[in-house]
Amino acid sequence: MNFEEQTHSHSIKNYNPDESFHEVHLSLENNQLRKEYEEIFPLVNKESFERLKIIKKKVDFVLKEQGITFGENLSGNFVERPWYLDLIPHVINEQEFLQIEKGTKQRILALNLFLNDIYFEKKILRDKIIPKEIVLSDPNYLRDCQNVKVPLDRYLLIGAFDIARDVNGNFLVVDDNVSIPSGISYAIINRQILRQQFSTLFDKFQISPVWDATSIMLKTLKECAPKDDNPTVVLLSPGIYNEAYSEHELLANKMGIPLVLPKDLIVKENYVYMKTVQGLSRVDVIYRRIQDYYIDPVSFFQDSVLGVPGLFSCVRYGNVTVANAIGSGVASSKSLLPFIEKIIRFYLKEEPILKSIPTFLFDNNKFLDHVFENINDYVIKPKHGTGGNGILIGRESSKEEIQNFKEKVLSDKEEYVVQKHTTLSKSTVFHQKGFQERFVETRFYTFLGHDFYLSNCALTRVSKEESSVMVCNSKGGGSKDTWVQAPKQKNSLLQTSVLMKTRKNIILSRVAESLFWLGRYLNRSLTTANVLQVAYSSEIDVLLGSEDPSYTSLIKTLSKLTGSPVKKLFKTVDPWHVSFFKDAVVDSRNPYSLRSNVHYAINNAREIQNYLSNDMWVSLRKLLEYLSELPGSNNQSINIDSLSEWLKGVVHYSQSFYGASLDTFARQDILQFIQLGRNIERCSYIITVIKSTIQFLVKQANSKEELANLQPFIIVILKILDSHEAFQNEYQSAYDPYFAYKMVITDKSYSGSLVNTLDRIKKILSEIGTDSTVLVQEEETPEYICDILISRAFAFDLKNNISRSEQNITPKKIKKQDQFLYSKDEVKPGFWANHLRAGIDLLGNKIMDRYSNISSSSPFTV
Repeated sequence: MNFEEQTHSHSIKNYNPDESFHEVHLSLENNQLRKEYEEIFPLVNKESFERLKIIKKKVDFVLKEQGITFGENLSGNFVERPWYLDLIPHVINEQEFLQIEKGTKQRILALNLFLNDIYFEKKILRDKIIPKEIVLSDPNYLRDCQNVKVPLDRYLLIGAFDIARDVNGNFLVVDDNVSIPSGISYAIINRQILRQQFSTLFDKFQISPVWDATSIMLKTLKECAPKDDNPTVVLLSPGIYNEAYSEHELLANKMGIPLVLPKDLIVKENYVYMKTVQGLSRVDVIYRRIQDYYIDPVSFFQDSVLGVPGLFSCVRYGNVTVANAIGSGVASSKSLLPFIEKIIRFYLKEEPILKSIPTFLFDNNKFLDHVFENINDYVIKPKHGTGGNGILIGRESSKEEIQNFKEKVLSDKEEYVVQKHTTLSKSTVFHQKGFQERFVETRFYTFLGHDFYLSNCALTRVSKEESSVMVCNSKGGGSKDTWVQAPKQKNSLLQTSVLMKTRKNIILSRVAESLFWLGRYLNRSLTTANVLQVAYSSEIDVLLGSEDPSYTSLIKTLSKLTGSPVKKLFKTVDPWHVSFFKDAVVDSRNPYSLRSNVHYAINNAREIQNYLSNDMWVSLRKLLEYLSELPGSNNQSINIDSLSEWLKGVVHYSQSFYGASLDTFARQDILQFIQLGRNIERCSYIITVIKSTIQFLVKQANSKEELANLQPFIIVILKILDSHEAFQNEYQSAYDPYFAYKMVITDKSYSGSLVNTLDRIKKILSEIGTDSTVLVQEEETPEYICDILISRAFAFDLKNNISRSEQNITPKKIKKQDQFLYSKDEVKPGFWANHLRAGIDLLGNKIMDRYSNISSSSPFTV
């Protein structure tokens, strides 16, 4: 069955042309296509339905693997799901695009003049063009913004307009998203992925490119900077729990600017700085994705944790540009839609080119009663609603839902607007069960700096269900790639980006910290997997439950490394290997469990995903998915072999992340922070084993007879430290405790030893360097602490304390300046191990202190 037959055989046959305009077909009876699709569909038609299913799976796979997500509200619960992209494009012809260009230009200019007016002269209110309470009672009208000048008088540098067709095919504006416009990077991703799958289509047709969208956006932002000399632009996001955080990352990457969270910024002396590993770096332009009311807890909502204290003061002094300007939220209020045509006529003396969907206020109870008596003809929306939340679509709602909603409106009717139900146009979408019909709406993006520009990059959204006009992505809707057919070429704005000065790569302090902990948590996951694999190996069975004195020390070691009460687990009803697995791997209440550490790693990685290579992110995602495939989940028997085999997968995915970071990661400065975390964790791992075993070994070494029985114990410890193979290569079968502990602690020729790892940390710190102006005493630097730790590692006499071997082994001579700070008589096993433990903890803290760059406090220092 070909494409058109398949389309006609499914839900298109139920389509009533009187209900909505169809984007694809002129006539469904004879399968007549609109002109824009006459050449496209025959090419797609060459692909079999099964082939299209395979392509759709590829598209879904790429979106999932790259972590392109959008938050969805399901029954009040927020979940992240992969972005949905349909295979069939949405086409806008040249004449249509020119009409939209003229209409959006008119609209954004009028709204910009409106904002300039209401915050200064208020002519439109004095002339009673619109009721003053519409503006002055709006919570997004910020009185603190009165008489605050914005660069170039541009409040709205970036705009987004949701545009749909009515039943006659005329364009109508559904909503003005001009305060915090979103979604453009999703549109770019749509083009990138669809072009990979249908390259022949793009080669055949003249489709306007979308790649210049972010360059033009960046150019527009820089044009309104407080200084002209290569200003610094950042994108301010509320964080990973925002439904569009993935889009924030994509957009920052596409523009080549830092993605910052509120905690990354600090205000000092009415300037904004971001905290980087090189020190404080001034910020000139902030493209924000945080609502006005939350953006500065000093000037606005005091309990906000999403804002930057003191930011608005910097705006007042003209030292930073916020886009879109603080206070512009009032222009996105749906209560303005009934007056938008009057606003255009008042400021531009022109007739509106694009009409809005008929919108009304609930100005009296009589009208309210009329609306609910004829609710099938109306849609009710909160005037400040976003993401499809709080909307009542009359003809799609039950009597109970309508009644409940009426009570809400009656209690506060000023907070709602009502729109005439307008049946949106429909388009064909591909589904695994066949071709179906969905309502569509397209978001167009405008840029207003020195000049106006309507981007070729537009985001078409499709409804989740055929019967619903709800097209919001946060309600489960999908998207289409939007093709603008060969409009007249605009002046090349891309040339300006070539002339921009290159800027040194910036690493935010938060990013460095997240990378550092990502390296630590992932290494902890590897540790836990390795410990369990050793525990399930044959050597440990010799010790478990026996009377051997090494049993207690070994159990203590396993407990310290996994956070599990191992000794108690052997007394449970379940076999010991199952109990150990549940506690050390599965139990999320155990902060040291494998599950906990993988989730900690993923949370850190999610916040900095745009700094990771795709291969690194895929490895992490696969590790997370692998955790859901626990042994026994498919009613399989749980034995030691099955658990060991599963743990191999954890090791594989963890190591593949580190391998990807080395093989595919271009930014070595970023990689170094991951390696710092990994090496600190290696040191911590070694010292944890030393602390739990060293006193036992010293005690046992007093007897040659006892010493001879330690071989199984030494083998297990070496395996736990992943050093057994290296030890065999060096010492063959001589399992003398001195040889073993010398290799893992002080042997600089062994890459996994404590002192070797500390040397690597020093080298990485040297390579990263620091340009921070904060002065630190020498004894507080991480390098100095590394030196002290190395000195202390050599200070304890391993040979004379844990070995009675007759072999003549001379410890490596210690330089005088590296001697331990305390006298030899005070270096007892417990004292020594505890100081190493405390030193490693201090080292990790000092590394983070160096790159946090939290300098002297100011009134607005976070």
